[in-house]
Amino acid sequence: MSVTTETRTDTVQVQESFPDRETRTPAPKRRLHVLLMDLWSFVPYYMAALTQALPAENVNAGLLSATYRFDPEYFRKNGIRNNAGLIDFVSRRNIRSSRLQQWLKAIEYCCNLLILAVKFIFVRPDIIHVQYLALLSRGLPVELLLLQEAKLLGIKVVCTIHNILPHDTGDRHKPAFRRLYRMSDLIICHNRATKQRLTEEFGILNNVEVIPHGLLQQSQAPLTQAEARARLQLPQHRCIVLWQGVIVPYKGLDFLLDALSKLNREVLLVIAGTGKENILNAVRARVAGLEQNRRDSVRLDLSYIPPEQLPFYYAAADILVYPYKQITSSGALLTGIGYGKAIVAAKLPTFEEMLCDKKEALLVSYGNTDELAQAINTLAADAGLRARLGSAAKQLAETKYSWEQIAARTRDCYDRLMI
Repeated sequence: MSVTTETRTDTVQVQESFPDRETRTPAPKRRLHVLLMDLWSFVPYYMAALTQALPAENVNAGLLSATYRFDPEYFRKNGIRNNAGLIDFVSRRNIRSSRLQQWLKAIEYCCNLLILAVKFIFVRPDIIHVQYLALLSRGLPVELLLLQEAKLLGIKVVCTIHNILPHDTGDRHKPAFRRLYRMSDLIICHNRATKQRLTEEFGILNNVEVIPHGLLQQSQAPLTQAEARARLQLPQHRCIVLWQGVIVPYKGLDFLLDALSKLNREVLLVIAGTGKENILNAVRARVAGLEQNRRDSVRLDLSYIPPEQLPFYYAAADILVYPYKQITSSGALLTGIGYGKAIVAAKLPTFEEMLCDKKEALLVSYGNTDELAQAINTLAADAGLRARLGSAAKQLAETKYSWEQIAARTRDCYDRLMI
């Protein structure tokens, strides 16, 4: 694999899409009341970070979100009050049956939609900023009724696109999402690739802004690599490749495991994260079916990784890998990019926009196991290359993806709606 340095060719476009903070018109004196909406708590880390950043822009940001069931104290620990005046019971309880838990949460969710429909008649925010609509993502456009009511009451609707369509559902929900995008007063995308898809696939031409996704779950006091490996009981002498996140099919774990037999013997693949039990069982079975001499090349930590433990994994790793099949935006990548580690990712439009190949990461074709293995082996054998790529990615993370800049640009979007 060639590792020559390439220059970024889209510098002018990036600067136009993301102006420096100093070029902005000063924020008006008026204080805005904005409600960030994700009643299911699908993107809790993103919402928490944005909720914390917006007050600096004179925005009273309220959070409409259920408790995050994997970490019930997460919002409280970050000084955020969520779901004021709404029902928030199910996620706080240890319900063993996942099916029962989902049904109860759905009932609670619908009740909260009704509560909000009444509440908006008497107390109206300036803006509802939609992050995730759980029922719409399952093909039920129930939340659109609430948003239509809000618009009739004079409340502006902003929609941030985390997934342009629900993953692994094909196009069957496209008509419902087209309604959401067309009724939104403004749409925020995390990259230009998503904006282009909105135009080509949904016919959305106006009122779309590109604001990057910010860094998530960054350690305040990072450990040394040796300390992190000791805490996790990982070997000190091997090259550790980390795959971390919610385990779902589109994130390419099968592709990565297909390449395992071609990796050098000093490489140890660590897979850390949780998901649906049937998917976790499939991963366990896949690893158990490996040849005996390859099973010691994989460590499975298949459970929810609390935010306070995530830095241990990233500090312990030499290489971070994102072999995704498809993606709209990636919170997992934005978690990893700030740790200064070498990255291998699939050549997808979103990743190619975020990271320059051979400058801030090595990008490979999805499904090409030879190319993926070669990229990992090249980095495993070259500590200098790992350091250069990691340093470049970290520098990018500290500028383009800072929450201060993101909050400022978000406030700019709000202001244009309130004229």
